[in-house]
Amino acid sequence: MSEILFRRQGGKWTSPTISGYTNEADLVKMIADFPELLPGVSADSFVCLEYDTYSGPIDILIINSIDGSITLVECKLASNPEVRRKIIGQIIDYAASLRSMNFEDFHDRWIKRGGPNLENILVNETPLALTVADNLRAARFTLLLAVDAINEPLKQMTIYVNEKTDSTTRVALIELARHGEGDVEVVIPQTFGYEASKPGLDPYSARISWTLDDLRAWLNTNEPSSLPKFNELLDALKNEGLDWVGTKAGTPSGASRFRSGKNFRYPIFFHTYDIATLEVAFGDMREYEFVSDLLDLLRDVPEVNSEAIRAKNFGAYPKIALSRLSDPKVMNAVVDACKFAKAKSQVK
Repeated sequence: MSEILFRRQGGKWTSPTISGYTNEADLVKMIADFPELLPGVSADSFVCLEYDTYSGPIDILIINSIDGSITLVECKLASNPEVRRKIIGQIIDYAASLRSMNFEDFHDRWIKRGGPNLENILVNETPLALTVADNLRAARFTLLLAVDAINEPLKQMTIYVNEKTDSTTRVALIELARHGEGDVEVVIPQTFGYEASKPGLDPYSARISWTLDDLRAWLNTNEPSSLPKFNELLDALKNEGLDWVGTKAGTPSGASRFRSGKNFRYPIFFHTYDIATLEVAFGDMREYEFVSDLLDLLRDVPEVNSEAIRAKNFGAYPKIALSRLSDPKVMNAVVDACKFAKAKSQVK
């Protein structure tokens, strides 16, 4: 007998005559129509169906409109033999495929599947695209397994994966049990695993992007000798058409950006941990034919290991201490690299 009972007023309690879904497409449509049924997802989040990855299409990919958090959803019915054997491996495969993408590739695929241009959506005066790009680079994902019935093996696999992964990844189950009686239907959501302690996820969502004054204040307190050179670099980049935008790292951070066509590009990022650093984003430029020439412009900067970067197919983000800007060779190389990237990316 079903665990759900129905009755009309004054009538007898009966089990529902309709239970479950005709096929997985019905479950997908339910989530697409009502994304707020999922934990951590707002009603106005952006939903993309059959998002294409190198490993195949993700059933549902969701970007939260508030914080740019990324949720992958794989749907399976209890009647599907893959619900236990393949579902977790499948969604992890998709997550790994996303992690290997640079933002432009991710964004192009997103738009091709009908998603909005994330560059045009501002949250706290910061393009949502920048937060999504940061989440993508850090592989900061929520992986949701959507089923019509949660079983014990799925619970145990979810517990195991959460215990063995770091704070950037959460795996959870969402059960959307569907029942009906006559002309009345009801969907009962139930989650499992989302409440697992993953401190690296929720605090990130709550952060506000750092301002330029925040980073300058950090330098003034912790590394005052680097502040004049940092200002000099930003002035030089501003003259080349690159502006500043804050990011959401745990300590003051940001990036210099320029517009290329419909998108922004971010050739360098700034971070403040033990020391202040700038990060050259070869990984965000590697689809361009000029990326090898871009690397050559930094050949005199010891922190930029050309051989290692080429071996990684330019999927690297070498860090340079901000204090190194006192060396004119380093300062000039960084400015020249940004100027070169901007000029070359404009050429069609």
